[in-house]
Amino acid sequence: MLTAEDIMTRDVVSVSPDTKIAHAAKLLLEKGFNGLPVVGESGKIVGILCRTDLIVQQKRLPVPSVFTLLDGLIPLTS
Repeated sequence: MLTAEDIMTRDVVSVSPDTKIAHAAKLLLEKGFNGLPVVGESGKIVGILCRTDLIVQQKRLPVPSVFTLLDGLIPLTS
């Protein structure tokens, strides 16, 4: 049976609480990670930032439901 040690990442990449979200997202994509530990000044983990957190945050941003093109309204649907 596999253990966490068998599949964990050994070269840990972390961010600080004041890391810009755009930079953290870039790290997640470049490294192919699902999450990053957030490490405070004392070196202790203060949280985890994962891709799901970014998706949830993006849903809170206002997105227009229509846009205009050549004086016409085009509805945006999922």
